[in-house]
Amino acid sequence: MSVRAASPRPASVVPSRCRLTGGRAGWQVEEILVLRCEFSAGTMRSLRKQLRRRALDCGLSGRVLDDFVVAVNEIATNAVVHGGGSGTLSLSTGDGQLICEISDNGAGLPLAAPDGDGGGDLVAEAGRGLHLARALAGPITVSRGAGPAVVRLVADLPAPG
Repeated sequence: MSVRAASPRPASVVPSRCRLTGGRAGWQVEEILVLRCEFSAGTMRSLRKQLRRRALDCGLSGRVLDDFVVAVNEIATNAVVHGGGSGTLSLSTGDGQLICEISDNGAGLPLAAPDGDGGGDLVAEAGRGLHLARALAGPITVSRGAGPAVVRLVADLPAPG
């Protein structure tokens, strides 16, 4: 059996740039869908490249950009490994933030599922994805209950200078 890596399949046509507008409060980012694509194990590398390019276009840079990409990669990997083998990533802007939502194709997370705040066993082979994502990207939101799991990560965009 041969495995062929493919690019993540775009779920819709999206703009490649973010729009910044001035206002009485200084600036604000219009809410725009920047990237939406489906992914699986064979498309993770391409997903990271697309995510990095779009986040850079929106203003993330340096360590904040790197940490955001690694955090999103951890959550997307969780979706592949624990959530049905594939997922969907949506990246948008709004209220001065870059917002990434990752949904899987699994049966959902039990209400009592670990939330990754405990740090996990540092010598374990697995189980640190949520903790690592929080350490790199700050607070994240994880849906609980039946249906696909949805994880939301947010990064503050720099004010235009």
